[in-house]
Amino acid sequence: MADKKKRKSRKYRLKERYTPKTQLKEELRKVNWKLILKLVISCAVVIAVYQTALYFQFAPIMWIYYGLLIVSAVAFIYFNKGINRRSVTRAELPEEWSEPEKDEFLEKLTKHKNIAKKLLLLIIPLLLTFAFEVIYLFYLDQFIKL
Repeated sequence: MADKKKRKSRKYRLKERYTPKTQLKEELRKVNWKLILKLVISCAVVIAVYQTALYFQFAPIMWIYYGLLIVSAVAFIYFNKGINRRSVTRAELPEEWSEPEKDEFLEKLTKHKNIAKKLLLLIIPLLLTFAFEVIYLFYLDQFIKL
């Protein structure tokens, strides 16, 4: 009898420790909620400005948004040093560089990566705005007919 109780209690402890609920909590703690909040706010502002401009029949708003998207995408590619996520380590830098030069380069690279990250807060809402506009213009009538 005592052996069965020990087994049940051990299983119970393992179940308690590794439930999907605790795994979900651990994963949610890893999420950058401030960044998500910034992204949601920037999406709301960009879409609200676009819809307000359309309401008041300000025709060049689409071209302004296209220009903003192109400029911010080119700036993102420049500051991110292309479309990659891998960062350069100190060992990969040329050996003939002195330590202050390496430090300066790595600091500049970090600043550029941060600027590129902030540019995404403009690029993503602009892309979502155009995606909603395409759905509205070309596919909304088909959805209504269903």
